[in-house]
Amino acid sequence: MRYLPFFMLLGMPLFALTLDEAVHTALEKNPNINLVRSDTLKQKQLLKQSQALRFGKLDALASYTHYNLPRTLKPLVPPIESSVPSTQNLCSVGVTYTVALFTGFEEQSDIEIAELSTVIANSTLSITSQQLVYNVKSLYLKILASQALLQAQLSYLKAVNELHKNIVLEVELEKKAKLDALKSAAAIEESKLQIIKIRSNLKILRASLSELMGVENLEELEQVSIEQVALNSSLNVYEKSIEGLERYRSVALNEKRAQKAQDKVRALYYPQVMFNSYYGQNFGAGFDENLWQAGVTANWTLFDFGKRSAQMQSAEIIQMQAKLHSSKMKFLMKKEFIQAVSNVESEQQNIKSNQAQVALLNETQRIEQVRYDNGAVELNDLLLAKAKYLLTQSRLIETEFRYQDALFYLEYLRESETL
Repeated sequence: MRYLPFFMLLGMPLFALTLDEAVHTALEKNPNINLVRSDTLKQKQLLKQSQALRFGKLDALASYTHYNLPRTLKPLVPPIESSVPSTQNLCSVGVTYTVALFTGFEEQSDIEIAELSTVIANSTLSITSQQLVYNVKSLYLKILASQALLQAQLSYLKAVNELHKNIVLEVELEKKAKLDALKSAAAIEESKLQIIKIRSNLKILRASLSELMGVENLEELEQVSIEQVALNSSLNVYEKSIEGLERYRSVALNEKRAQKAQDKVRALYYPQVMFNSYYGQNFGAGFDENLWQAGVTANWTLFDFGKRSAQMQSAEIIQMQAKLHSSKMKFLMKKEFIQAVSNVESEQQNIKSNQAQVALLNETQRIEQVRYDNGAVELNDLLLAKAKYLLTQSRLIETEFRYQDALFYLEYLRESETL
């Protein structure tokens, strides 16, 4: 079920920034999320680049050369004739086409690595977006909590001010001791100090939220309702979902990418076979000759003094690290789910306890006020009752928002936010 915290009865602005609007603005304008978003675009282009390499490349060539001795426009081939055209100023234009016929599957490994990198980039964008959404929601709640604490402290200050005025009047009428006026004045100054601290903290929180949202000025925030939910505290429910979550999937994909990187290094042990072709024309002395050629070359490294072996061992270590990181992530996420569920359940109980205490202490301070007015108790007793009520009231405010924050954190862990 949902309910509004008691302090919301103090009133809400007619036009205010909603939580959904804050989240939407942050996802659109936050600089960090846009940097991650640009990385996904970059990875897509790198994938296209890797895929294009399979088809080789076509180059256009042009040259002009002046020789000190005449050169023939084409190579001399039998039968050699005496009327072969030659020139000292040789021009040539043509095209070449080069493509790898076999690279030990290195190109295929490059493509698969690029494909995995693209998926990882998209996964990172999703993870970063989920983190941003939670951070915005958390800051939003902290601002609301601080505003509510400020209102509570202002109400307390107003009550103590009224009390102080009455005491000063009664001191003048010699019904109360001057010491009571000094005590109430000290309580006023303490309350003012707390208000200054809360307002200072509010400025910092609002500046932090503005930064996350990528905006210069932050509007007034709309209040949120606190949602009481029934949780399934069975760990198995969350354990089964871990491997399907982007945080774990991203780490698992890194492990696969490390395997493909190892395959790429293994390709160095195979021969490299290339196809080369050329077609063009040579010009000079008013003559031109067509030339073309095609051929296949193979290169096979037989010995490199341990370079490939060291590269292979490095790739194996990287893959082992990726595998360990994947296992570590699963244990970490399991622990985070346990903590998150426990925090939600704990804050639920704290809300009930604090609500009961607020009701009791409100009645207590009312009784102490009557007793003080009748001279049955000292001022310290009345101020203590009011201070206890304020303390518990503030604790309830903080607990309500901590509870909602714990729910938001659990949603973040479950990646349940629709982006």
